Amino acid sequence: MTSRGLFLEGASWFKKDAHLQDPLPMQLVFPMPPIHFKPVRATGRRPKNRYTCPCYYYPLRKGAFVVAVELASGREHPDFWVKRGAALLCTLAT
Repeated sequence: MTSRGLFLEGASWFKKDAHLQDPLPMQLVFPMPPIHFKPVRATGRRPKNRYTCPCYYYPLRKGAFVVAVELASGREHPDFWVKRGAALLCTLAT
């Protein structure tokens, strides 16, 4: 496993269609592909079927998160990923 980049905990990423999916059995973290942030003007409307995923510095998830990233939630409702506790991690070291 790489030690650089973002890691997804509680879910995995389906690269072909670019959305969240259930992780494989015994897969605790999933290395995310690079995310390109593009600033857009806020309209106040929320896109459908998007999970607002918190991104934390450390796996302990103490304190505030770094940024919220909207990820396509795939076949599941965004609440499904909230209940799963899916989050992005900047590092796997505690």
